[in-house]
Amino acid sequence: MYAIELDEIDAYSLTKEADGRAILNDIRPGYEYVDGKRTEKITHIKVEIVIPSKRYTKLVVKVKDLKQPITSEELKQLRGNKDVYVRFKNLTGSVYTNPSGDQLVSARADSVEVLA
Repeated sequence: MYAIELDEIDAYSLTKEADGRAILNDIRPGYEYVDGKRTEKITHIKVEIVIPSKRYTKLVVKVKDLKQPITSEELKQLRGNKDVYVRFKNLTGSVYTNPSGDQLVSARADSVEVLA
């Protein structure tokens, strides 16, 4: 698996596109967790992207805006034989270490837009 380098946490370096766009892979609700257990409260949306310049590495971006610009079903229909691109507003990333000692990237954004 290809890892994102630690200094690659802004929109340009995550996607290697001047306008910060990325290929949309999936979109789904993100839930609040209390004491390690999922509640039914939706607190964000999870937008899974793939980054071609990073050997199609997948990255999930947590988006604050709860307005989902496209459903998973609509994405499947729209995708067909072409890629669907998204652009994030205020995309930021941070690096954290998981319990196994691996350094991973966490990404957040204020909103997401599907590009035609």
